Amino acid sequence: MLLASSMKRFYFWQKLVLLIYIVAFLATLIANDFGAARFSPEDGLIVIFGFVTNLLVLWLLFFTANFLTRLGKRARTTNLAHYRKT
Repeated sequence: MLLASSMKRFYFWQKLVLLIYIVAFLATLIANDFGAARFSPEDGLIVIFGFVTNLLVLWLLFFTANFLTRLGKRARTTNLAHYRKT
């Protein structure tokens, strides 16, 4: 539920990057599973840990971008309101 509510605030390009990232990760897993190189269980855990870590970094990046965008909008509207009063 938290993911669904936070996804509403993402811009289209942010959703697109996230989708491409997930598809690339799944394609890597499928290619390695059916390919010549097989994962040992430890390698699988390392890949999944790396995926989760990168996903958290992406989320933090998007959150920061949204926060800075809102902060900039708030500063602009505050300044405009101040100038309108004078």
